[in-house]
Amino acid sequence: MNEEIELNEFFANFTNFEAQLRKREKTESTIKKYLRDVRSFADFATGSGKNTITKTLILCYKERISQKMKKSTVNTKLISLGIYLKFLNRYDLHAKTFRLQKRTSLEDTLSTEEFWQLLKTADFYQKKKICAIMQTLAYTGIRISELQFFTKESLAERKITITNKGKTREIILPDKIRALLKTYCAENNIESGIIFHGRNRNTLLDKAAIWRSMQKVAELAHIEPKKIHAHNFRHFFAKIYMKTNGNILDLADILGHSSIETTRIYTRTTVEEKRAEMNQIADFIQKSGTENSGHQGTPPPEYKEFFALYKQMQEQVIVLEAFLQKIQEMYRF
Repeated sequence: MNEEIELNEFFANFTNFEAQLRKREKTESTIKKYLRDVRSFADFATGSGKNTITKTLILCYKERISQKMKKSTVNTKLISLGIYLKFLNRYDLHAKTFRLQKRTSLEDTLSTEEFWQLLKTADFYQKKKICAIMQTLAYTGIRISELQFFTKESLAERKITITNKGKTREIILPDKIRALLKTYCAENNIESGIIFHGRNRNTLLDKAAIWRSMQKVAELAHIEPKKIHAHNFRHFFAKIYMKTNGNILDLADILGHSSIETTRIYTRTTVEEKRAEMNQIADFIQKSGTENSGHQGTPPPEYKEFFALYKQMQEQVIVLEAFLQKIQEMYRF
């Protein structure tokens, strides 16, 4: 097989590629993501002055973008490019993604204090729409694109039917959010259709506009901007759900995850929570040493009890991990 593709041939298949994605019922956001990533590489290839695309050129692109982006972001771009190359029957030219260490902690998650600070700030500055959007995301755990299913009509049903990624699921509306959205509709003369619509009442408000509004509120609330994005409210919901309910199977169903492995990240603690736990252990050890300084030999009873409990907790975690693995194998999530 020829080890290169003519640049013109590479460009010529964009339209067919988009049509194929739609035929496979990919979501609009996924289609835009794939096309944007492929065009990003195409711009790089054009700027290189080369007339053909080779594996070497793709590796150069990988190296270039990895200097300015996180490796996880680079991987998503390489995956998009790989899907396009597969469509061209030239997957032999694809570049491998970076192997990333599995995360053991959630990072940059929103605390409950920060969440309420955002709402108070948005309310103080009369930013009613973004305030309602943030609450809807945080209280239901939906994806931002799924806001389109929140219609005036759905409020009467007390539940939202969401179709996304080829699957349909129902979200039960909490009474607080239902009341909030009914008030929002009344105040904004929304009698039917999408609640958070853009200029066109039949389409959802632009995601970029939502992001900019969130960033503005974060700035006014003196909260790190990197913490404030739509998907972090989904993380926020999931973390609270696991703390108050703990049923990972129900959470996977609510979030619309096809694999329980995706959901399991919410059973993990944040880096700050891990640090607090480790400091608590260190403080206990330090305290026991101070109280028993000069008394070598048998540790105090509470010292033994603490570590017996700690060991028991470790064993329970191992059992739970094995249980979840067995569930995954049985039901093929």
